[in-house]
Amino acid sequence: RSFWNKGRLNYQLQKAYYQVAKLRSDMEEAKEKLEDVFKDVKLVSERIRYNNPNRHCVDTILGKCPDDLARLGSRGVDDFEDYTGEGHPSDLTSMSGLVSLHGRVIKLSRNAKRTEGQYKEYLSMAIEYEDLEENKHSRTGVFISSVPSRRSSLHSISPRLEWWWRIRIRPVLWIVISVLFTLTSVSILWSEVTFFSQSPVLSLPALIVRGFSHGARDPDASDAKDDYAAIELFSIACIGYIASCAYYPIYKIRLFNFYYLAANHQTDQGSLLFNAMFLSRVVAPLCLNFLGLIHMDSHVSGSNGLRQTAFTDTMGHLDVIPFISKGFYIYFPI
Repeated sequence: RSFWNKGRLNYQLQKAYYQVAKLRSDMEEAKEKLEDVFKDVKLVSERIRYNNPNRHCVDTILGKCPDDLARLGSRGVDDFEDYTGEGHPSDLTSMSGLVSLHGRVIKLSRNAKRTEGQYKEYLSMAIEYEDLEENKHSRTGVFISSVPSRRSSLHSISPRLEWWWRIRIRPVLWIVISVLFTLTSVSILWSEVTFFSQSPVLSLPALIVRGFSHGARDPDASDAKDDYAAIELFSIACIGYIASCAYYPIYKIRLFNFYYLAANHQTDQGSLLFNAMFLSRVVAPLCLNFLGLIHMDSHVSGSNGLRQTAFTDTMGHLDVIPFISKGFYIYFPI
């Protein structure tokens, strides 16, 4: 669906307008929260002087604050007497208060930087799609950009070639790719549902691999010849597509703005580590699932005459818990 929508220029323009308005509001809210927390930092900095043993903690917190917000927070800040309740300096100057304040500064600084970067990205996208809409009905067939610095390399070759690529060829290409991916997804889903069938073989990846591998079923045959290059290329393409379909929605999950990937290097360290850990844990089950699709896992297919792959020799099979190995492990990936 994402590739199909990429071919719809008007839809992409409306989506960019919506994202720009939403991110503009989020950016202003994030900056306001960051300014509020920096005022607390300034109050704590004035309260804890350089002869205080906790001063090094305050210096660490000040090092995490942006310079522009530091200058903003130094003007017009109320005195300590006006602060009451939870945010009272007496609570902030304790060690637990400094730890909490440090965490708030890091969290809000990252959020403000991320939303600002995403706002600039979608603003640039909106300008690009506006140019595409304006050039769609061009009579000259020459692509004219409102931002000359954003011209593609095709413009230096031929402005008309750039117009044909951006207006005519690329949207159709996105739609063709979306149709191909839809057919691939349907075939993978069909194979996931029917790979338990050994006779007849209904799994499409299993049929393709059998076409390349003549010695998998009969290793003693004299004329058995396996096209290993074709098997490897097909396996890489199939596993890569399955992995992309599995990882893409997972990486789009936003748990209270944590543990999701943002473009243009806006992902924090914790989210990167979480996603890397999750990726490494899902790789092995995806590979075992693919072996089941192509009928190369004897514990799934139930055939004793299969040659074991190097992967199953090293990693084993999905039968650690016997009473669910015959059902849950096999059909849960669907």
